[in-house]
Amino acid sequence: DGVLLEGNVTWLEAQVTRVGRVNKVCSELNISQPMDEKLFKHILVDEKHQALYCVVPKAACTSWKRLWFWLAGVLEPDEDIMELSRNIVHGPMLPHLSDYKYTEEKQQEMLKTYKKFLFTRHPLERLISAYRDKLQSVDSESNFDFHTRVGQEVERFTRGRVTGGGHNVTFQEFVRWATPPNGTWTQAQLNEHWMPMVDICAPCAIKYNAIGRYEDLKNEVNATLIWLGAGELADRFPLADRPFHAEKLHKLYFDQLNTENKMRFLRTYMLDFLIFGYDFV
Repeated sequence: DGVLLEGNVTWLEAQVTRVGRVNKVCSELNISQPMDEKLFKHILVDEKHQALYCVVPKAACTSWKRLWFWLAGVLEPDEDIMELSRNIVHGPMLPHLSDYKYTEEKQQEMLKTYKKFLFTRHPLERLISAYRDKLQSVDSESNFDFHTRVGQEVERFTRGRVTGGGHNVTFQEFVRWATPPNGTWTQAQLNEHWMPMVDICAPCAIKYNAIGRYEDLKNEVNATLIWLGAGELADRFPLADRPFHAEKLHKLYFDQLNTENKMRFLRTYMLDFLIFGYDFV
């Protein structure tokens, strides 16, 4: 818990600030969010350490899911989590709060008594990472073809027709498509890889006890595992399969957007910035 983060604050001190900020913004803006199955599908359960983790894609979630096989006792500590294919890691083997085996009463009890946490990432960096990962490169391991299912829809939306088979979507086109005016999302636009973090994890509904940050991943993960009572796993956290740090690219990508798309981006991710305390670009 005494792990020092950037700025010379301990992890626990940082949590007081971060959690306090979430509560303050949620109450000042009077935000109410539903607690439903859709939300519970994003939450992993570890009964052994009495922990709940809300999965935010593009914020080290594949690494956390791998580790969860050990944490939740799905695999023994001497079994190799790196041997698991990404399809298995993201499949149904890990216990989720939405699983049938948990009665509503048990769900409420866990939400009340378990340690609850999530990991966040700068909204622009998360969007750049999703774009580069899913639309600029070809992910042969994924059984969801983003170029066909998303890239072509982006082309149809921004160009009026499919011209590049979904393979040459620009960042400007992607942002314009992924940030529709409120309430007009299509199923494809609601993809969890770029959905606002507040919509995935509902921090105004669930009282998270800790919020880790992708930006200082190793320290944040170690401190979180010690807090969970699983410090022995701290040095076994798998580093990203495909690590990508976009911070130095923020300006490069943001400058590609015209004013209207900059505004659309800020409007769509405004609550992520405010609630999780990220600086605007």
